[in-house]
Amino acid sequence: MNEEIRRQQNVLNGLAIKDKQTLHYHLNMLRFCNNLSLYICLNKPGVQKENEHPFFRNGIPHSFPFANHQPIYAQWIGLETVSLSAFPLKKELQVQLEFKKVKKQDIQLNGILNAYTNAPLLKRSVLFM
Repeated sequence: MNEEIRRQQNVLNGLAIKDKQTLHYHLNMLRFCNNLSLYICLNKPGVQKENEHPFFRNGIPHSFPFANHQPIYAQWIGLETVSLSAFPLKKELQVQLEFKKVKKQDIQLNGILNAYTNAPLLKRSVLFM
């Protein structure tokens, strides 16, 4: 167990994180970014709020001082832009999402591995603001 504690401390030292409050803030931000990536994967561009995946209808469940400790709401504005009710960055962020769209019919005919392998790689540009 002492070895694991030393390993964790070495990671924190390497990241220049001096206290648990800073660590928790950065961990929360990482989780927020993960949920934001899930938002753009699980919701079709342009989807109306009431038709979003249920997990996101009441905001992304992370608390930050820049958002007055309230949930942050994401919403598709058109086909390439996601608006956030509170924005954690200094300026807009453009990302490229690579994904595969696998048809259920192809899975039934060829199995999931073959259907996934043969599906074309698609790209979607998303602007967060």
